[in-house]
Amino acid sequence: MALTVVFDTNILFSATGWRGNPFQCVEQARAGKVEAVTCVELVEELAEKLEFKLGFSPEQSAETLADYLSFLRVVGIPKTLNAVPRDPDDNAVLECAIEGKAEFVVVFSILLFPLCRRACSRRLNSVKSKICRFCCCTGFQLCSPVGTC
Repeated sequence: MALTVVFDTNILFSATGWRGNPFQCVEQARAGKVEAVTCVELVEELAEKLEFKLGFSPEQSAETLADYLSFLRVVGIPKTLNAVPRDPDDNAVLECAIEGKAEFVVVFSILLFPLCRRACSRRLNSVKSKICRFCCCTGFQLCSPVGTC
């Protein structure tokens, strides 16, 4: 069975515009080597970034999102986690990992890593979880954990 991952929005954004390591990570999901989960909130955030930062038209954005949604599994999130007060969008990433039972969260920066520890201690205190293992797409391998809860 494939590992389950959540791609931070910046990973999908970079995979759309460039062909570096984030693209390679996302292609692993497209090929079915890993299962990737997302949520409506992350998809909406990606659409905004595509239109405002890359200048995509709404049609181009919709096409790109449809492509991603052809292999990303969408889960609902409760929107109750407040582990990242400085960037509430990151709460959606963590909740998506929790609800999607992801084993890894793929991020650019391990700066999210300490925030993940707080989320786990608050939300998953009674569960020994692998959700907060991170891999960093600036490395060379998908899902090489750089830390655990």
